Amino acid sequence: MTYKTVIFDSDGVLVDSAPAHVQFCEDMSDELGLELPKRPFRDFAEPPMSQLLRNYGFPESVIPNLMQRYTSEFSTRYTRPLFSGVPAMIGALRGCQRKVFVASSNVIANLEIDLEQILTLLHGVAARDQYKSKAKAIGAIMQDSPGPHVMVGDMPSDFEAAQKAGCGFIGVSYGWVIRADDQRFPIASGIKDLVNLLG
Repeated sequence: MTYKTVIFDSDGVLVDSAPAHVQFCEDMSDELGLELPKRPFRDFAEPPMSQLLRNYGFPESVIPNLMQRYTSEFSTRYTRPLFSGVPAMIGALRGCQRKVFVASSNVIANLEIDLEQILTLLHGVAARDQYKSKAKAIGAIMQDSPGPHVMVGDMPSDFEAAQKAGCGFIGVSYGWVIRADDQRFPIASGIKDLVNLLG
C-alpha cells in the first residue's frame, strides 16, 4: 500500500533518544543519592516521562522536581541524534508528494530541538502540550490530510492510539519497546525496512 500521509512518533522512531533518557535517570539518581539499579532501557521505558521515572524507581515525592529538571535541562544538556538515514527517508517521502507529520508524547520544546535537521521537511508537529492524547493528535492530522494514513511507532501505546484514531500502523523494533516478534502489525527492524514498508 502507498500511504499518502505518514505520521511518525519521534523518540525511538526518528530520534535515538534512549541513551539520553538512561543518562538523565542515572544522573538524577546520583544527584539525589539514590541507589537505583541500572537496567536495560526497555525494562522501564513508558510514556509520559513521569511514568518512565516511576518505572525507573524514583519515589513519587521527587517526581515533580525531576519533571521540572527534565523540562528545563533535558533539551540542552543531553544529545539526541536522529537515527542514520532519517533525513534521507523524510526527504524521499516529500519527494514522492507524501504528507509527513510527527505526533509525539514529548513536549514541543524538546521536539523542535530533536527534529531541527528535518523540521522544514515536515508538514506539522503535534506534541503532548498541544493535544490531550496521541490519538487526538493523530485524528487531527488525519482530518486535514489525504489517506491512506499510517502511524509509525515504537510503543504499544502508539499502536493503541492509531487504532483509536482509525489509522494504519507500522511498528519499529529498533526503538523503545516494540519487539520484532509482535504479530499485530508490520514491523521494521531498521530505517531501510521502514522505507520498504512505507511503499
